[in-house]
Amino acid sequence: MRKILLLVIALTMTAGCFVGPALSDGVELVDMTADDLIGVWQSDQRGGVIEFTADGDFYASDAGYMFVGFTDVLPAGFDVKHDKAPGSGQWSIGKLLGHSQGPSGLIDLHFDVLARRPTAGGNSVEAQRSDGAIVLVHYIGDPDVNNTVVYRKCQTGCHRIAPKRKGLGKRIDVTSDQLVGMWKDTKRGSTIVFDKNGGFRGEDFSYLFGGNRFALPADFDRVHDRASGVGTWKLERPQWDPAGPHSNVHLFFTNVAGQPTHTGSRPMQIFATGPSLALVNYSSDPSVNEQRTYTKCGACIS
Repeated sequence: MRKILLLVIALTMTAGCFVGPALSDGVELVDMTADDLIGVWQSDQRGGVIEFTADGDFYASDAGYMFVGFTDVLPAGFDVKHDKAPGSGQWSIGKLLGHSQGPSGLIDLHFDVLARRPTAGGNSVEAQRSDGAIVLVHYIGDPDVNNTVVYRKCQTGCHRIAPKRKGLGKRIDVTSDQLVGMWKDTKRGSTIVFDKNGGFRGEDFSYLFGGNRFALPADFDRVHDRASGVGTWKLERPQWDPAGPHSNVHLFFTNVAGQPTHTGSRPMQIFATGPSLALVNYSSDPSVNEQRTYTKCGACIS
């Protein structure tokens, strides 16, 4: 019997819950690769599409049904039968909970934009084999009910929805020595300090948390308030490119906005821009989810 398992995601930008169901009898998971996934997938039932890009991004024209029950991330009065909410973020490929020896058939969707608003949540689809073809399946509600939305990969005349975006720089392997020190957002003046002992502290991380009620105070004003934070850091590869360079710094927050937190785990990206490095928060849509760029501050006093 299939069961819904709520996962605490510790290695993504999300602070929501992923649906990580156990495998049902008769369901054949597919060992997915990035090449298998990249492209446009079309929904049989709802008419929506999800486009997966080679840069680790995904863009979905209809994602609101994945968050039914999470009223804080959906527009008021959202009707899953009639309403559609676009969403976007980063994807990664992994294994179902409890099936560490099985195929990599779980596609995690780490949303940072939903319904044209910043968010910090996620969900997943399963890669299954159906009639000899690969399909992506999302279960709405209890998987035992078998209420699914199925996507099939488009081969010709595909409706592409991913925007063309200018690259932020080159992804390279970053060393601890390159990271340690103070980084400054010159546009706003806020800073992040990375210590040699693996700790960090920063003046404002509100842009990493969307409207997350688990990490930010209930009365937090995203426009005017700042959310300081402290925790530990680790250099790692992006989840969507496990064989790529160590170009992400993962922030494991222990305190945000003056209050302890256990849901604050966020990656930031590091790019080479000529002779310099830039530290950038992930954003699938900078017009909705603000993108901030930090540069290493050699003359700053930490």
